[in-house]
Amino acid sequence: MSSPAAPARKSSLGGKILPGAILLATFLVGTAIGASGDDAPAAAPAPAAPVTVTATAPAPPAPPAATETTTVEKRVEVTPKACQEFSDSADRLIQLLASGYDLAAEGIQQAGNQDASGLDRTTSKIEDLTDDVTEARDDYNTDQAACNG
Repeated sequence: MSSPAAPARKSSLGGKILPGAILLATFLVGTAIGASGDDAPAAAPAPAAPVTVTATAPAPPAPPAATETTTVEKRVEVTPKACQEFSDSADRLIQLLASGYDLAAEGIQQAGNQDASGLDRTTSKIEDLTDDVTEARDDYNTDQAACNG
């Protein structure tokens, strides 16, 4: 007479790897969706409008009855402050997204190596980074709207 087979033991490591891998996949998809911010592609900022500066300098002192005026014109290109802020917020968002992809690669490697503690640390870093990415994305969208004016 044979005894009933003992149930197979599940590895506790698999219980940690799968949620971590799902979190990484969710982060990557969310980043791709969130980076777009809206359905329309980002339009390039309008070229800066030329600014003409006119300066009037008095002629050397002359008798009070006659005054001579000289006019100087100079063309100056000016980037609006809103567009400078838009550029800065785009740089910040790109840096955060690059950090997210680095962490995702690290997590995938840890999942492949079945390193549960390393995956837990990476998952925590990704969760912290997600709030920063959300804030940077919101700043990016606001600054883009201000620049496109």
